[in-house]
Amino acid sequence: MTEVNKDAIQMWVDALRKGGYEQGKGFLRTEDDKYCCLGVACDIYPDRVWDKPVLHEYGYENKPAYEMGSQYNILPSDVAEWLGFDNDQSPAAHFFDPVTGENTRVALYAMNDVWGLPFDVIASLLEKEYLND
Repeated sequence: MTEVNKDAIQMWVDALRKGGYEQGKGFLRTEDDKYCCLGVACDIYPDRVWDKPVLHEYGYENKPAYEMGSQYNILPSDVAEWLGFDNDQSPAAHFFDPVTGENTRVALYAMNDVWGLPFDVIASLLEKEYLND
């Protein structure tokens, strides 16, 4: 992996903390403007272009969600590259699991969608993983 773009990661951390995004799950951005943590990264991407909402399946429902670069639930490759994740469309961070007592590497989408961690906690984990030397 190449070195991460610390300026871009800091922008992402700041955007997650500022409170301007309503948190959602399952999609980068829903039609009613709810974002997963990866969708916030897409929204601050300098060359962002959101395509109009298209119906996508999530669980047992079909919901309209915006696409970016034909992706609706994983990080588009150009955004991943801008952040310095090469082509890793499912970036992760370490998280202390109180059940196992171990530091576990967990995909950010899972922190958002499965565990329901709030944006400020995800921002702190991003900061610890990628910005602290």
